[in-house]
Amino acid sequence: MLKYAPKRQHFSYEGMVCRTQLAAIDHNSHIGRQQSARKDGTLQYSIVCPKSRSAIKKWVAKVKLEKKTYLYREDLMKDVVLMRTNRLEKSHADLPPVLPNTARLETPDRAEVIKRTQQHTRFAPK
Repeated sequence: MLKYAPKRQHFSYEGMVCRTQLAAIDHNSHIGRQQSARKDGTLQYSIVCPKSRSAIKKWVAKVKLEKKTYLYREDLMKDVVLMRTNRLEKSHADLPPVLPNTARLETPDRAEVIKRTQQHTRFAPK
């Protein structure tokens, strides 16, 4: 997922939906990849020490999979070219509206929250 939507960049809501859909297409097209093998036929593994087990200090063998093919990208590009040559509009998904306040509580009065916070902090002026 981070390949298509890095955390350090801001994307619009519609952009995040598109990037999430692209990540899902990538994931689904690469399900079922086989374990890669060397020329002599032996299966390949990576030897790693996972961070979650670093306290135990146990190395594990991770299966190496065949390289990804990304064949779905050609189909996507063909669709884009076809839409542009036929002057088709892109379809806008019916996205649910993003509410300005995602909290389940009503927004309290700003001055009241500030006053309450100042009363209960150790840095309040005396």
